[in-house]
Amino acid sequence: MDARCVSIIFHHSGAFSKEGDLTYEGGQISIIRDVDKDLMSYFHVVELAKKVGYKDGDSLYYLIPGRSKKFCPVMCQV
Repeated sequence: MDARCVSIIFHHSGAFSKEGDLTYEGGQISIIRDVDKDLMSYFHVVELAKKVGYKDGDSLYYLIPGRSKKFCPVMCQV
């Protein structure tokens, strides 16, 4: 994979669990590979989310592996 590219992993159709540390359980995982991070935008991520099944009004959260153990909300809904 090119150093400019990243993979985006979407967890969807599951639910957050508040038992202990916040985790996401169940559902499906979709991996979008080779996304050019220099060309990526909020709108591009929303488009990718819709392709894997997110619907208008769904909330998006993100976590950067190795940097944080906290899910952060994306400021707008899909």
